[in-house]
This record gives sequence, structure tokens and C-alpha cells, in this order.
Amino acid sequence: MTTNTMDHEQVTTATNKKTKITITATGNPPSFAMNSQFENGGGHQNGSKLQFDQNAGAFTLTFELADQSGLGLSFYPDAADSLWVSSNAICPVQPGNGGGAITFGTVKSGKLTADNANLVKADLAFELRFTSSSPGSTPPYIYDPTIGNGGTGNMDEGKGEGCD
Repeated sequence: MTTNTMDHEQVTTATNKKTKITITATGNPPSFAMNSQFENGGGHQNGSKLQFDQNAGAFTLTFELADQSGLGLSFYPDAADSLWVSSNAICPVQPGNGGGAITFGTVKSGKLTADNANLVKADLAFELRFTSSSPGSTPPYIYDPTIGNGGTGNMDEGKGEGCD
């Protein structure tokens, strides 16, 4: 079953669900906004929160950048440089995959893909990191929403304040 709308797309398969998450950058320095059917507005100061229900299964995430900032923003060529993830909503300070919660995919044509296993109930802090082709710019530019995973069991939910 495939459902298409202007803002997002969800494709359901037997083992994995796919969702498109549009990140819009405006202004200089850039301000970011996220649009996805899973966005619930419950994020922290510099981001939003994607919420995946318990027992919902794995998701392939496709982050698509809509750069309207004039800075020539793009994802870094390596997905692990463009997406830093830490577990229990602790802000990432170095590259990571949230203790194995995220498997990095590819960066192509303004899109970054990653698989979210959604196995353990936890809040994952993540940073989307962008470089710039604009002379005099000072990358990385960072947008840091949270992923709330419902998991497949009854583990305690990860707690944290999110990133500032």
C-alpha cells in the first residue's frame, strides 16, 4: 500500500515502513523546520520530535533537505558525518548510531537515508549536520530533533532534556 501527499510519503511493506522527512532551512544563520507524518511537536528548543509507536516495527527514514537559506546547504557525503545519534536523549558530541538503533544508509541528491530499528523504547537525540558551499560560511550547521521509539518490549522510556 502506498499513500502519497504533497508533504510526505509512507510506503508500507511486509517488514519495513518508509517515511520521508522534509527539513527546510531558511535565513542566515539558518533556521530549520521539520515536516513528517510522525512529527509531534514535542521536541526540544532546537528541534522537533519524531514519534514511532511501540511494536510499529522498523522504519527507513529519508531526510530530504529543502534549502531556502541561500547558503548552499547540503548533507555531508558520508551519512555517518551527516547524522549523529546518541541514546537516551543525550546530545551527541561525536559521531554515533545510538547504540545500534540506527543503521546509516546513503547520501544522494539532497537526501539522507537511515534505518531505525525501533527495537528499544527510548528517546534518541540526533543531529542532522549540513555543510555549505557559500564563501565565508561556518559549517557545520546543525538541526537536532529527537526520535521517540516505542520499541517492541516494555523497557523504561529514555529520559533527557534534548539538545539546546
